[in-house]
Amino acid sequence: MNSTSKKNPIQGKNNSKSLDGLTWNSLASERLAWFLLSVVVTVLVLTNLAGLGNPIVEAHGFRQTQTAITAYYLKLNGFKLNYETPAVGYPWSIPFEFPIYQYITAVISKYTSLPLTHTGRLVSLLFTLLSGFPIWQALKNLNVSKFTRLLGLTLFLSSPVYMFWSGTFMMESAALFFTLCFMYFTLNVLGGNKSLTNLLGMGVFLLLAGLQKVTTVLTPLAILGVVYVSQQGFRNIFKNLGWTLKLVLALLIPLGLSYLWIRYSDQVKSLNPIGLKLTSAYLSQWNYGTLSQRLSSGLWYDVIYYRNILKMSGQFLGLLTLIYYFKCSKNVPQKKIVGISLSLFLAPFLVFTNLHMVHSYYQVSNSVFFSLGLGIALAALLDQAKTEKGRRYLHILISLIIASNLYFYLKGSFREKVTGVDESSHSVLTLAKHIKDHTPSDRPVIWYGQDWSSEGPFYSERRSLAVPAWFDQLDPIIHMESYLKDPPSAIVLCETPGKETVRQAILDYAKNVPLASQTEVAKCEVFQFL
Repeated sequence: MNSTSKKNPIQGKNNSKSLDGLTWNSLASERLAWFLLSVVVTVLVLTNLAGLGNPIVEAHGFRQTQTAITAYYLKLNGFKLNYETPAVGYPWSIPFEFPIYQYITAVISKYTSLPLTHTGRLVSLLFTLLSGFPIWQALKNLNVSKFTRLLGLTLFLSSPVYMFWSGTFMMESAALFFTLCFMYFTLNVLGGNKSLTNLLGMGVFLLLAGLQKVTTVLTPLAILGVVYVSQQGFRNIFKNLGWTLKLVLALLIPLGLSYLWIRYSDQVKSLNPIGLKLTSAYLSQWNYGTLSQRLSSGLWYDVIYYRNILKMSGQFLGLLTLIYYFKCSKNVPQKKIVGISLSLFLAPFLVFTNLHMVHSYYQVSNSVFFSLGLGIALAALLDQAKTEKGRRYLHILISLIIASNLYFYLKGSFREKVTGVDESSHSVLTLAKHIKDHTPSDRPVIWYGQDWSSEGPFYSERRSLAVPAWFDQLDPIIHMESYLKDPPSAIVLCETPGKETVRQAILDYAKNVPLASQTEVAKCEVFQFL
């Protein structure tokens, strides 16, 4: 039998006390929350629209263009499992994530005639805004007050992490949206609502999140699993075998399909000599990092505190608020919610340590949970305030934290977001334009000195072999037939390990094929062949 109980999922079986406990419905507080949310959404939307037409190289252009070049060829050739990301040679496919965001972008761009990079930025921004709906509904089902929900959303959307990355050509916001939807349905199940709708919702969105970016959903899945086991008791889980089987299938089927995708993508990548070094087995240790990294100040201070907490919670104000809240609050179920939120924030740093240290955009997956935990704590302190003066101070504190979020965004990445890069002085864009203007579209290009970045291949609109700095630099020239099906129309040589040796290998190759020209562009040599 399906239960439709509204019991709070973090409470024990016999505890019917409201989790939120917020009883003070101050009109002034709600008006303040609506005002701050309106300001934040306006800033978020307008600044991202202002930078809509900028080249997608303002930050982590490597990853942005890797996502974009996938969407470009999906738009050009249609959907296929072994989709093209033609940056490291033939057979052009090095699939990582299942291309849900990329295909949505490609289809919208194709049928609206909107430029691809504009579309990618807009779709990313839309997914961020849509994430507010599962957050709102999940908090509502946890008996969290309207003011608290508004405050949580405002802290989330005002965070510099989301202000900046929401309008980039990245799949992060799509993965976050799918994960939050999965969490919404899971919290319904934890609350006792064992309907088929919730089971299907869990399964579908776990699948979408796992296929889009599995690192985003794994830690929420694990933490909510621990909550479920602790709530039910290990022995009680197996009392209702029918329900337990349904729940296991709702989780195992999408996880199994996600695993099969990883295995398939590894097989496709293995068809390419460079792709072979990009499989999950090769990257596993790099992704997770080391114990010394987990214990380092580089993680705890530089990444967790300075890069994230400081800039999204009024420097030290957010931390002090949380410390004071845990010390003073007597609402244990509510404190569990805040504690779980902070665990959801911290856990990804400790699991995928190196990824979070190297890539600032990875925090799109978990910063939201710090904002929501802080929002609940601030609202609870406001409710507990016994005087109008105390409430006024807390209103000021809330406004200061949100103003600080906007300050760090406007001071930091705002200029880069709105004005973009100077295309005339950006070496890769200059090189890409030269290649696009002076080479045929049906022949590949070899790039040295750009790692395996898709920036040059994307903006030149040429299938390419970008030789990574960590790879054998000579092998792609000496054994070119292993990397390219057709001879290259050009080889771009920038600073790379053993540059002079590579240059000589290129000249030796040119003895057997007609060398059309040899020029210098953006301090790099460009060898073009007939």
